[in-house]
Amino acid sequence: MIAQIIRVVLLSLTLLASSACADSFLIDGVGRTVHVLCLPVDPPYLIKKPNGELEGFFVDLIRALAEAEALRVSFRVGGWEDLRQSIHRGRIDVILGTPHPVPRDKEPFSYLQVYNVDPSDFAGENPLSRPLQSVSGKDLVELCFSVPVVEEPYSCVVKRGSEIKSLRDLKGQSILAQSGSAALDYLASGGLTSRIIAVSSVEDAMRLVSSGIYPGALVSSYQGLFTREQTGLKNLDFLMPPVFTLERGMIIAKGDAGLAMKLGRAFEGMRQTGAYRRLLSRWFGGYETTIIDRDLAMKIGAVFISILLLVGGWSVILRREVARITREREKILDFIRDGIVAVDRDGHVSMINKVAQDLLAVDETVVGEAAEDVIPDVDLPSILQTGEAVFDVEQNLKGSLVIANKAPVMFRGVVYGAIATFRDMTEIHALAEEITGVRMYVESLRVQNHEFQNKLQAIAGLIQMGRYERAIEFITNEANPSSSSTSFVSENIKNPAVGGIVIGKVGRCRELGIDFQIDPDSFCGETESISDQAMVVIIGNLLENGIEAVLASKVENPRLEFAIFDESNRIMISVMDNAGTMTDEIASKMFTKGFSTKTKSRPSGFGLYNVKKLVDAMGGDLSVDYVTGKFTEFTVTVPNGGK
Repeated sequence: MIAQIIRVVLLSLTLLASSACADSFLIDGVGRTVHVLCLPVDPPYLIKKPNGELEGFFVDLIRALAEAEALRVSFRVGGWEDLRQSIHRGRIDVILGTPHPVPRDKEPFSYLQVYNVDPSDFAGENPLSRPLQSVSGKDLVELCFSVPVVEEPYSCVVKRGSEIKSLRDLKGQSILAQSGSAALDYLASGGLTSRIIAVSSVEDAMRLVSSGIYPGALVSSYQGLFTREQTGLKNLDFLMPPVFTLERGMIIAKGDAGLAMKLGRAFEGMRQTGAYRRLLSRWFGGYETTIIDRDLAMKIGAVFISILLLVGGWSVILRREVARITREREKILDFIRDGIVAVDRDGHVSMINKVAQDLLAVDETVVGEAAEDVIPDVDLPSILQTGEAVFDVEQNLKGSLVIANKAPVMFRGVVYGAIATFRDMTEIHALAEEITGVRMYVESLRVQNHEFQNKLQAIAGLIQMGRYERAIEFITNEANPSSSSTSFVSENIKNPAVGGIVIGKVGRCRELGIDFQIDPDSFCGETESISDQAMVVIIGNLLENGIEAVLASKVENPRLEFAIFDESNRIMISVMDNAGTMTDEIASKMFTKGFSTKTKSRPSGFGLYNVKKLVDAMGGDLSVDYVTGKFTEFTVTVPNGGK
């Protein structure tokens, strides 16, 4: 017990002795004394005058903060060991000169919880409320708040006239750094394959470089420049830009949020009023300009001359660049597979790519001409007038069926032009043909499977009833090709797409109780210039239109007649129903897009419109003959064998 008391007394005496001989001063104020410990740093951060008084950036900073908040401050300089003991015994409120953010493995902060705060956060609500909520009362003394106060650059110093232009040029050579400094840590962890030599001070490092013993040193720029001015080592240059920067900060210990808020708001107030900038200018402003050496000045001068030359020749360069961009734009537009036409606000063609020229049967000479005169089918002037865009419009342009999109070019609500894009529907038809063909074959298989099951059930029933002769007769009749509509279609219609759609509609009519009759003279070979998808669209829509007509009319003995003939390089298709629903009014509107006499939830009115568009695009003819109350017959004739 006595030994413990003796150790405590000896330790207290040691602390008192170290405190008595340490550099310190008091700042008068009100309230309790705030104990500030400044870590030893080189000038101009901390300077000891010949009479023993302290001055420097940190001294003026703490005086300004104390004056702003009327704080009573005890300021002293101490080392890291002094800091460890003082924090352990709770004798320190503020630490100056610590790195920001504090490394987690840095003693004595490795066992403390350090919360980093940006100075700008103090301008609003309390930024310390969140960390305080997560810390209990007994652990509050282990909470610290770190605030950055200055950003310090580190540069490479070399002898003037040296060929070394960056830190990379020192690879494989010896390089100096102050012992215990951030420069030494940076070199040790940076992977630079150089011989790193630690010296006791920045002045020692600079003298060794100035004498030519070592090629270079990595030092704090502000400390190094201050040392160069004080020692007269004018033959040294600082390479730019800096290798790295380090923030030095201020730590408020013991979880004292009230003190942290006072100092943080006072520091932010200095930044807002310009007092902080004046403080930086006083201690560092005189050295910042000297960082720019003659080589850098020459480089800046060369850049300035280059800018003058560039400005002088801007017109030539600009014209060449515009010409290059224009050529690239034309190549890109010609590479696009969509046709593109643009007009200006007056309706004159301003741009047309190669695809659009081919589709519209024009050339590039139409640029500058009125769009209404040279490409009237595109109808862009109407977009200029209405200012409304239209999308996915089917158009017949010079004999080509296309999908068009048109939109105005607007800026701040004013129409400055219009643009149209369109694509030939041949590719779209090819894709739709594959999809439609698959669906058509699936429908045909479904119908044949349904018929086959019905016939099997009929045969099974006859056998169970003992009507064996009738069963044999039924099987014989079904096996006769002439009695099967499927066999007839397979024999007389060689185009599989047409045959598939006809078989599918035959099965559907049988399910709906509609008498489907195929002209016995019907015949169709492989179509040469008519796509399978076009044939499916035409026949499928006409047959479906007839089926819906007879169902809607509820006529007795509903009947649908179909015929197809392939001769003299032309294909004729006829579809007749006995619904008799066609009238003069309906006949005048039936090919209009969206017109329909049906009342369904899904969109309709596109079947006959699509048929008409396809027939017109192929140069064919579509006619309708009807007697209201008796029949309606659609007849389509399209060329087969030529374009």
